[in-house]
Amino acid sequence: MLRLAPPGEAVGMMTLNERQARFHDAIRHEWTDDVNVNAWRKWSRPMSIQTRAATDSIIRAAQVTPGMDVLDIASGTGEPALTLAETAGRVTATDLGPQMLLCAEENARARGVGNVTFTHADVHDLPFGDASFDRVTCRFGIMYFANVDRALGEIRRVLRPDGRAALLAWGSPDQPFITATVNILFANLPTPPPPPEPDAPTPFRFAQPGSLTAVLERAGFRGIDEQHIESPLPWPGPAEELCEHFFEVAAPFRPILESFGAAQREEVFAQVIAALRRYEKHGRIEMNAKLVVASAVR
Repeated sequence: MLRLAPPGEAVGMMTLNERQARFHDAIRHEWTDDVNVNAWRKWSRPMSIQTRAATDSIIRAAQVTPGMDVLDIASGTGEPALTLAETAGRVTATDLGPQMLLCAEENARARGVGNVTFTHADVHDLPFGDASFDRVTCRFGIMYFANVDRALGEIRRVLRPDGRAALLAWGSPDQPFITATVNILFANLPTPPPPPEPDAPTPFRFAQPGSLTAVLERAGFRGIDEQHIESPLPWPGPAEELCEHFFEVAAPFRPILESFGAAQREEVFAQVIAALRRYEKHGRIEMNAKLVVASAVR
């Protein structure tokens, strides 16, 4: 969870631009520091298995065909860009963090993928010309755009006429993985966390049906199709491993865990493992995720 305002800061007196600048700085710090990058490198292979169904969903929504030029936003350690490359003619993978893109390049070499280029880029100011791509995809990234209107404006700008954008985000927080991890973390806080600001970048920013459609309409997209789906979210290992993974890679929530003493951290780990164990079968976790996927035409 983002710390949405520094202690003592009067959020209500800040302008929208000031809030967005603060959001942007927080996101950049959380998702580009060395601890987070190293965690994503460590867990990239099982994460690609865990999120394969989500990757397939956004690729279907994007309607990619052979020969297309595709831009992938917030590619992280390589997905869905590397899977998109199996169909597209050329894929450009981007991320806020250059070190994260190095991980993606390593994974591309390991898989023998040669039709992907890697570019350090901020979605709010994309370094590409107008009408450069047939498709733009973003999996689990749009929730963290500091200025959604500006970012979607950039995505629309770089799309060719009749080009398509496909976006995927977390759906309702009322789902097994969140109940077994985030909710337990919050339950161990001395006081409940304050609700986020309405325009704050949080994981469940577009969980409300129609909210993703609304921002796409505002950005000038047409032919919008928003779907709320249940998707497999398996983990190829036991509950202890998934617990370790979550607390290492979930940058927005790591500061909460780090605020606990050693004994309380161990208690939280035990509670999370026990909750995840309910979904463990034959040494792996089997659960579904609630997601929202939207596609729209320029």
